[in-house]
Amino acid sequence: MKRKILSWALMFIFLINSTSLLSHDFEAIYNGKTIYYNIISPTEVEVTFMGEYYNSGVYFGDMAIPSQVVNNGITYDVTAIGEHGFRNSGGLTSLYIPKSITKIGDDAFWNCFSLTYLDIPNSVNEIGEWVFYQCKNLRYVNLPDNITEIKDHTFHLCKKLTFVEIPSLVESIGICAFYTCSSIETIYIRPETAPSLDFTTFLGVDSNTAVYIACGSLNQYIGVDYWNRFLNYQEVESLTYFEDTICYGDIYTNHGFNATETGIHIESHITDSGCDSVFYLNLFAKEPIATKLDYVTVNQDNNNVIYWKKDEEVLHYNIYLEEEDEERTLIASIPYDSQPYFIDVDSSPDVKAHTYSVTNVDTCMNESPSNPHTTIHLRLEDLGENGRRLRWSHYKGMQYYGYKIYRGIGSLDSLEHIADSPLHTYLYTDAFMSSEDLYYQIEIEIYSNKSIRSNYVSTKLISIDDISVQESNSITLYPNPTNNEVSISSESLINSIEIYNSLGQKVYTETINSKEKTIDISSLPSGVYVLGAKTDDGIMRKKIIKN
Repeated sequence: MKRKILSWALMFIFLINSTSLLSHDFEAIYNGKTIYYNIISPTEVEVTFMGEYYNSGVYFGDMAIPSQVVNNGITYDVTAIGEHGFRNSGGLTSLYIPKSITKIGDDAFWNCFSLTYLDIPNSVNEIGEWVFYQCKNLRYVNLPDNITEIKDHTFHLCKKLTFVEIPSLVESIGICAFYTCSSIETIYIRPETAPSLDFTTFLGVDSNTAVYIACGSLNQYIGVDYWNRFLNYQEVESLTYFEDTICYGDIYTNHGFNATETGIHIESHITDSGCDSVFYLNLFAKEPIATKLDYVTVNQDNNNVIYWKKDEEVLHYNIYLEEEDEERTLIASIPYDSQPYFIDVDSSPDVKAHTYSVTNVDTCMNESPSNPHTTIHLRLEDLGENGRRLRWSHYKGMQYYGYKIYRGIGSLDSLEHIADSPLHTYLYTDAFMSSEDLYYQIEIEIYSNKSIRSNYVSTKLISIDDISVQESNSITLYPNPTNNEVSISSESLINSIEIYNSLGQKVYTETINSKEKTIDISSLPSGVYVLGAKTDDGIMRKKIIKN
């Protein structure tokens, strides 16, 4: 028992000491990103991970390694990516490696699952084991010309690797180096003599995979253990791999291609040797990026706020207000780097529901629209001694399961949840009586801490008799009384129009910027209204009688 306790104690001390050896020596910022370093000689450093735990995964986005770094007045050459350097940095999307780097240590990019492509300069002459283990989105790595071996498990579980190029000096490929890389479509082997393999090296790779070899070297491969499992050898003078991107609908015509679709395209040209020179194109046709309008709500200033989700980078977002006649008006363009929301200060959610859509404009100038969303419009009806009736419109654009009804006493800030209403029910009667003003709002819960809200309504009403009505010859309404339409004309430019009912509720608003306008009020109930016209000379108000 004592011996077991002693063994565990020694192991614990060893682990503590081992962990302390992993700590980085210093850090420095390059291109806006923090990089951690270990000093490996008086003049050299290696890139490493943060702190004492190599699973920290602190690197993210598009990054670049400098060829030199200064610390405490000393300039160091950056010559290596150390063991575990970028391990578990799942947010790393690309990396520039300078020509000062000569070595990449074991596990350096283990589980960097957002990495899709890596170009390793020819200055690198050693790449460790397990370097790209489980980089599940890695498509291609440009290996340096100077390495002589591909070590054990280098590309183990890189399931989206499509193209493999073996440099000409490689003499051996290790255990499970390409194990379960099931998407490999092409292997290009530059050495004229077959590198040595283990039976697990390409285990899980289809035996019908195209294997391109140097012209005249077929006999060096088909009779060699583990190379003879491949059935589709082709001798070539050269093979050039490259990736490119086009806009969806365009045609890629370089190097004799006539390609329009995402995928692998191969173009061969006969040479004097009798073997083909092959161009291997991995093409990406950039399709329009779908825009996701998240939701539209109303803020405390009674303005509509439109939220959308940012995914891939685009140039900008366009915000559209959609009209009942299916026409839409561009009301804002928001740069990609801005926050993903827009406050429509010109909206009047207390007057009617509004419909919005959002589009993104990508680098191909494609504009992709979202599904439209229509806001909740809440109205308040006075039932006298029976209380008040709330009516609201259906929110359109997403799935939800019901409504929450809020009431505030004395102020909008005092809103409290008082009732729930099931889906497809848009009516609620509140018999609560109070001498103070009451405020109401409808809510839809969509996410944790996020909700869609209607405009708010209040019993704090303005009597139509309290609205100052300025009779002026500078503004004319006709016909008045009216059944359906009323025309307004003014000597001054009219900026906007608002109409209030007999309870002082705003029932119509419009921005016109004109001296004349005809308004359709056929949907309004019969009664007396006040029309307010905002001009450069002030606000002119006149009564309208609707028959």
